[in-house]
Amino acid sequence: MTVSEPDRFAPPYPVKRQRLRIIPGRGEIDLVAAEQAVADLLIALGKDPAGEHLTDTPGRVARSYAELLTPPEFDFTTFPNDEGYDELVLAASIPVNSLSEHHLLPFHGVAHVGYLPGDRILGLSKLARVVAFARDLQVQERLTKQVAEALMAASFRSAQAAHAQQQLWEDRYARCEALVERAIERGELPPHTDARRLLIAATAPLYHQLVLLRTTPDPQLPGHAATTAALAAAAGAFTRPTLGEES
Repeated sequence: MTVSEPDRFAPPYPVKRQRLRIIPGRGEIDLVAAEQAVADLLIALGKDPAGEHLTDTPGRVARSYAELLTPPEFDFTTFPNDEGYDELVLAASIPVNSLSEHHLLPFHGVAHVGYLPGDRILGLSKLARVVAFARDLQVQERLTKQVAEALMAASFRSAQAAHAQQQLWEDRYARCEALVERAIERGELPPHTDARRLLIAATAPLYHQLVLLRTTPDPQLPGHAATTAALAAAAGAFTRPTLGEES
């Protein structure tokens, strides 16, 4: 994903609306090579690409995949949150059409995209368009992350700031995983404890106070939340199921 920064040269009058250009990244598509590959696939499947009903199939397939793998660029418009909105903003049941990275087959569904407004609010119609990242070879986990990064980039009005925020939490997760592994080795936590779930549980009360309620939390809240999460982890609350248990 590429995010174009706003024009640094401001006009001589106040402008409340700002846009970020969201450009989903992808490699170049070679239609000629793709068409030949489809023809080769038909031959490998025992079909004649020169047959009466298959003559134009390689070209149609190549163009179809090119369209399915080309997400549109769009402007992510943001406005100052002058009214102080702090409720959840949600765009629900957004159609999602994508291609499975594992099988190259199409899959369909719906996405629900929401955020909590901060200093700026996002153009509501753009919440639906941000799922354009689905136009790729995808897995749902990556798609979710790409949508979240785009929302953060628009909120921060900076792709670099959004990336820094993402890296901050990835670093926190990595440190937590190391601490959890050592605790498991000492017998303080059960095997297969999910470090990310543990960290989320430990930080959720503070997030609730600061972000949702926008109130100053009790100074003892972080320690109390961490202790509660650690006790829950020791009791097996964040244990990942094993392969045998899943089946």
